Amino acid sequence: MSLRSFDHLLRTAVFSVATAAATAGTGFVFWVIVARAYSASDVGIATTLTAALSVLCYVALLGMDGTTLRFLAASSQRGVLVGQALAVVSFAGLVTGGVYLIVALTFSSELSVLTSDPFLIALFLLSAVVASANLLTDFVFVSLRRAQFNVVANGILSGLVKISAAPLLVALGTMGIVMSTGLGFAAALILSLYLIRTRLGLKVKMGHARTAVADQWRYSLSNYAARLFALLPTMAIPVIVVHHHGAAEAAYFAVALQIATLLYALARAVGEAVLAEASQEGAPIPALVRRAAWLMLLSQVPAGLVTVLLSGLILSLFGSEYSEGARNLLQVLAVGAIGVALQSWATNVLLIFNLLRPMMLVNLVYCLVTVGLTLAFKDADLTYTGLAWSSGYLVSGALGAAFIARHMRRRRQHGFSSLEEAA
Repeated sequence: MSLRSFDHLLRTAVFSVATAAATAGTGFVFWVIVARAYSASDVGIATTLTAALSVLCYVALLGMDGTTLRFLAASSQRGVLVGQALAVVSFAGLVTGGVYLIVALTFSSELSVLTSDPFLIALFLLSAVVASANLLTDFVFVSLRRAQFNVVANGILSGLVKISAAPLLVALGTMGIVMSTGLGFAAALILSLYLIRTRLGLKVKMGHARTAVADQWRYSLSNYAARLFALLPTMAIPVIVVHHHGAAEAAYFAVALQIATLLYALARAVGEAVLAEASQEGAPIPALVRRAAWLMLLSQVPAGLVTVLLSGLILSLFGSEYSEGARNLLQVLAVGAIGVALQSWATNVLLIFNLLRPMMLVNLVYCLVTVGLTLAFKDADLTYTGLAWSSGYLVSGALGAAFIARHMRRRRQHGFSSLEEAA
């Protein structure tokens, strides 16, 4: 494989991790300011709404993230593909935001305050649209080897806008917090669109009815179904934990998982990077796949080991009770980083080879194993919930690796001229 291809793979992964770190850092500062400036009731409602935005914008992608990573670089209609994808995702953001509000207002008495504030409802819906569109631009930059723009737009600018706006909007209460978050998304989206036009040279437009996005609809829907399977444990397990273990244990779980998620970002960044790099014209795909596996292994093992050794110290930053209550859980989740790396590698390689059904099955198995074991261990120590989570990644990752091995055997046996022909 060329050193240039591996250099792009490494650069994209590093910038993706840097974006995640910058986003986490500015987000921490934002919530510290909000917690001190706003009332607890305002913060509680706003936290619920902003957390929902984070999930909804992924739901609204409709698989366009994978489609963008896989096909944008080689497309002769880049501007049309981006324009159509943005339109679809923005509309989906509006719909998913509306559905969430209907469900939340029906079943959550705490959010009933929204019924008397139509402006807050409109603000939430607009934020859902902007957040969804902004998230899609992240994958545009990764696909076209410009992941450094994500650091600037999402890691820095968005956070600084939120931090600056929050103290100025205290009089608006809950609306002030949601508006600050929305302004951060809007600033990042505006800058991203500007960079897409000026630095990438893409003229974003809709084009004809059946072009770009329509041609890849099957791929998008398959990727979307797989993402929903992957998101389900993230939404279901916290509910299971709080129901069977109580609020205090749920807090320990949330903090440990948040720390582990930062650790897992390493593998996920490499996974997205290898999918984007392998989609470049003339890319040395087999060599990229091998290098990505080694890069994940060499990054996740040391990072996981450090997290295990420093778990008590890290958790003590949140309070002594977290160090006592979540230490074993965090250690199990950190060891599980190996499974995360395997699953991330496998699912992205399956996408590279257009093995859509196996990719969906891998994510379905992850969902079933993780949620199933969590329910089986519902009355056991919280550490077993971490074991369930880690087991889901490991089992599904091993299944994905088996699918890839079978695919490569078929390719060697039948002499396919391209990787996709063996799918």
